[in-house]
Amino acid sequence: MTKQILESCGYRVLEARDGREALVFWEKEKANINLIISDIVMPQISGYDLAEKVRRDHSKIPILFISGFADRLEQLKALQDKNLFFVQKPFSYDSFTRKIQEILESKNP
Repeated sequence: MTKQILESCGYRVLEARDGREALVFWEKEKANINLIISDIVMPQISGYDLAEKVRRDHSKIPILFISGFADRLEQLKALQDKNLFFVQKPFSYDSFTRKIQEILESKNP
């Protein structure tokens, strides 16, 4: 569903089945990636671990975490990274697309 929402807004989307595949996409496409959207809980590599590995290459790329667990927000705040964002599931089409737009606009004012 997330991919369809983003594509309907005109974004190019790379969809990974798990954290390991996301890292492969990152290695191949990092010059073309403007935002990473990840669930926190994923097979192979967690969203947090994915973010940590991506940060080694690119400390400023925005990362939007999606989770159905409210307690994850507190863990995110503890990281104190202004380029980490959070959306709690379930979310509406409008709130999700608005968040994406805000993140991308703040990256390229």
